Amino acid sequence: PRPLVLNYYMESGLAYTEDRVAVRRVKFSCQKQIAWQRIRSHFEGFGLVEELHYQVPEQRGSVLYKKANQACQALYSKYHWVGGEQVTVIASPSWEQPEEEVVVVEEAGSPTVGSAEDLPPIDDALRQVLHYLPLDARIAFAISCRRFWGIYELESRTLTKNLSLTHVSRLTRWGICSLMRASGPDIRRLEGGPLPWLWPHFEVLTQMLGPSCRELKELHLTEVRLHDSHLHNLFQRPEGLTQLTSLSLKRCQFRDQDLFTLRTLAQLQTLDLSGNVLLRGDTLGCLPPSVVSLNLTLCENLKPDRLPRLGALPDLRELRCPMIGLRSFNRDWLELVGLIGQEPVYACLAMSCPRLELLEISACPNLDEEQVARLPRLRTLIVNAVPLEPEPYQVNDDLLRSLANSESLRHLELGRGEAGFVSSASVVHIGRLKQLEFLLVRNLNGDDLLELRYLIQLQHLDISDTLDLDNGVVKCLVKALVHLRHLMVQRCPLLTEAVIPHLQKVLLNRQSLPHGEPILELDV
Repeated sequence: PRPLVLNYYMESGLAYTEDRVAVRRVKFSCQKQIAWQRIRSHFEGFGLVEELHYQVPEQRGSVLYKKANQACQALYSKYHWVGGEQVTVIASPSWEQPEEEVVVVEEAGSPTVGSAEDLPPIDDALRQVLHYLPLDARIAFAISCRRFWGIYELESRTLTKNLSLTHVSRLTRWGICSLMRASGPDIRRLEGGPLPWLWPHFEVLTQMLGPSCRELKELHLTEVRLHDSHLHNLFQRPEGLTQLTSLSLKRCQFRDQDLFTLRTLAQLQTLDLSGNVLLRGDTLGCLPPSVVSLNLTLCENLKPDRLPRLGALPDLRELRCPMIGLRSFNRDWLELVGLIGQEPVYACLAMSCPRLELLEISACPNLDEEQVARLPRLRTLIVNAVPLEPEPYQVNDDLLRSLANSESLRHLELGRGEAGFVSSASVVHIGRLKQLEFLLVRNLNGDDLLELRYLIQLQHLDISDTLDLDNGVVKCLVKALVHLRHLMVQRCPLLTEAVIPHLQKVLLNRQSLPHGEPILELDV
C-alpha cells in the first residue's frame, strides 16, 4: 500500500517506503538553528545511531539507525521538539536507504547457478513466472532476496533486451535505479512515448541510461519533450549514449540548436527526426557524419533550400523529406499559382549528396524536381501527394521524362493522390523506364495502364484503386511482364473471378521458382 500523506507506511513494527524498502535512514528539518549535540542526543533516544549528518546553516540533516525498528520509533511522530524548537521528521526515499546485506546459506551439494539449466526445479518454475509479470513486478521480485536476484539476472538477457518506455514510466525512482543495476548491460533497445503527464523521474532515467546501458544501440522516442538537461545527459556527457547506431526522435519538439548535441554520436547510422515542426534546417550540416539514413518527414517548417547542407554527411544514402515546407508551400501554391518560378533545390542536392540511393519527396510545383534524375546512384524514388492541394495538382511530367536517362533507378512509387495526380502523359514516360523492378502507381485510367507492358524487368506492380481496370488489361499486363511476381489490384470493382483461369493459362509456360515459391502472387 502507498502512503496517503506521508512518504512511508508502517507494518509489523517497521516503516517502509512506497517501494517496500525498510526505512533505516530518516530526514529532519528544523525551524530554527539547534546545536549539533542536542540534535544527536535527541535522535539517540530512539536507538543506536550509525550516521548523523546535520547542516547547521540549512537547518536540515539525516540520521541512519542501526536497526529499522529504531527508525520506525523516530517516525511515529512527524513533529519532534528539541530544546523547545520544532523538528520535522520524514523517511528518506528508497534510493537513499542503505542496501540490506543478504546472508546466503548454501546447502551441501547444491549446484552453482550459472545458467538456466543449472536451476533447481522450483527456481526454474519461478523463472518461467517472470515472463508473465510486468516490469515493475519483476523488479520487486528481483530485490526480494539474493536467490530471486540470481534468477532474474538469468532471464534479464531476454526479458529486457527490448524495453518499452511505457513500462519504465510506471517505475519509481528507486525502481529505475534497480532496473539499471540489474538489467542495464542487457538492454539493447528502448522505445516508446509519450510519457505520463508530469512524470517526475525522466531526468533520473536520462542520467542513468548512459553509464548503465553500454550496449544500448537503438533509442526510439515519440512525443517526448527533451530539455537541455536531458540532451546533455543522453548525448553530450563522456558517459552518454555515444554507442547508438539508430536514433528516432519523432515529434519531440527538436530545434535547430538541438542538432548540435547529436554530434558526439560517432556510430549513428539511422536518424529519424520526423514531425519536428520547429526544425528549419539551418544546422543540418552539423549532424554526425556517420549518418546513412535520415528521415525529415512532416518537418513542416523545414525549408527545402536547406537540404543541400546535408552534403556534410559523406555516407548519406537514404533521405526521406516529404511534407516539408508545407506552410509556405500551401500559401505559395494557392496564392501565386502560375507566377512562381522554380527553386533550385534538387540540382544543389544532386551536387552535394551524389551518393543518395533512396529519395522520398512530395510533389511540389515550385521546385526543380526534374533535377532529381541527376543523382547518379538513385535506386528508389518515392513521390508523395500533398493532401488538400487544389487542382491541377499532379506529378511533374518533366521529372518522369528525365528519369528515362537514369540507369540506376529500380524502384518507383507515386504516392496515393487523387484522380489525375498521375496524368496519361506521365504514364507514357513511366513505360519507358525499362529497368524498373518495383512500381506503385494508383488511381489511374485503365487504358493508360497498357503503357506499362514495356516494363519487362518489373517484378512488383501495385495498380490498386483503378476504378475502370478490367480483366482484359490485367491479362495483357501479366502476359507481357514475364518477370512479374507480385501484382496488387485492390479496390478495383470491375475485376472479376473470371480473370483467374486466363492468368493460369498465361502462367503455364513460366519457369517454376526454387523452394516452391509461387510464380505470381495476386493481391485483390
